[in-house]
Amino acid sequence: FTAKDFRTWAGTVQAACVLADIGPAGTEAESKRNIREAIATVAELLGNTPTICRKCYVHPDVLEAYADGSLTEVARVTKRSRESSKTSASPLVEAAVLACLEARSAGNGGRSANSGIVSSSSSRKTPSGSKTA
Repeated sequence: FTAKDFRTWAGTVQAACVLADIGPAGTEAESKRNIREAIATVAELLGNTPTICRKCYVHPDVLEAYADGSLTEVARVTKRSRESSKTSASPLVEAAVLACLEARSAGNGGRSANSGIVSSSSSRKTPSGSKTA
């Protein structure tokens, strides 16, 4: 993995965690507002502008999953992880984000917008080194 892979993975996981913390949106307008807020938060963490953060460091499938309401498993795991460890990016959260990306990738004919993040093997590692089944 390259440094950009780690940075992209961190941005993607953090965006998923922020969106999970915000909770589901009631309207499309609220969803867009919440996504902008999450991107701004992650951009600040990464030291980038929101535009660069969204374009280069957050996987678009995480944003689409939030918009269509399918980020719920990540939200559940994030909440459970915080209750036990007080951190947002635990290996369980990373695995939930990866599973979300893989599920969306499988639904798109196996194509991924950010190649290198989603693996098609049955045993894989996230860029941070967490092994998933």
